[in-house]
Amino acid sequence: MIDLNDAFARLAERSTELRLRLVVSLHSAIGDEWPETLEAWLLDDGNVRHREEFPCTAQDRAGTERALVAVLRWATRQARTLGAPLRRVEIAAPAPLLAGWRPEEAEFGMRLGALYDVVLRWSDRIRPPDHLFWINDHARDILKAIDAHDEGSRVDWFDEADTRRAAELRARLMSAPRTRAVALAHRPAQLEGLMETLLASSPIVLWPGDEPAAGAADDPVPAPVRRSVDAHWHLLPGEFSRAYREKWSACAAPGEQRPAPGGAAGTHHLAGLRTVWDGPEWLDFCTWFDREDHAQHPEEHA
Repeated sequence: MIDLNDAFARLAERSTELRLRLVVSLHSAIGDEWPETLEAWLLDDGNVRHREEFPCTAQDRAGTERALVAVLRWATRQARTLGAPLRRVEIAAPAPLLAGWRPEEAEFGMRLGALYDVVLRWSDRIRPPDHLFWINDHARDILKAIDAHDEGSRVDWFDEADTRRAAELRARLMSAPRTRAVALAHRPAQLEGLMETLLASSPIVLWPGDEPAAGAADDPVPAPVRRSVDAHWHLLPGEFSRAYREKWSACAAPGEQRPAPGGAAGTHHLAGLRTVWDGPEWLDFCTWFDREDHAQHPEEHA
């Protein structure tokens, strides 16, 4: 358990760092295809200050990441005029791309995640498809339920026995409202096809970043990792970025493992996990599109 005073100090620091947020969306992509354009918004205290569209030179991961560099250059200039640091980059993508893409590892001289805290979002929440019209209201209810839980009971972990029966797992997830975040203790081969169901069932989804090595223990998310998620819950999702940086530093300089600057003790356990974290600030941003659509097409909402 982290010290309460340390937690409050970190939260105060994060609130200052998060005055500016860059949102980059791949929502023009279809399924597991890469997009032709990226859309970007620079938010100042949650309000959209600047908006721009950037073409991708090729519809693949490399083309998308090159366009992302152009987005960052644009956002950095805008942040400079606002006189505030840009620390948070939120990448919104369709479910199939979220399953395998690691945008924080995109390189342009430095890893993206070495310079910014990168948070993955689900782009379908921006303009939900007809069959998922309910997901954002549903997500708000789940976030309230998660907050109401005692520490250590905010996450439901599903193991290999659950993911092996994908149809049964889908039925369980979609048959009743969730009251906890959804986490996989095993990375299934069919994760890409399962991801939409996971994201629709909970605004917070966690899963192992890698398949376990041959001969490794059956549980790739052991008890210390699960305890770390519980202990650092109030610092998430930002602490995932710090954990990734700590892991990269340890790999670059073996034998010199130490917490990343500003990190909390024990967060290295988080480095093996991936997450999509659609918290209240993301749902608020998605609501902005409802207002925009209503303003542009009032006759459709009469």
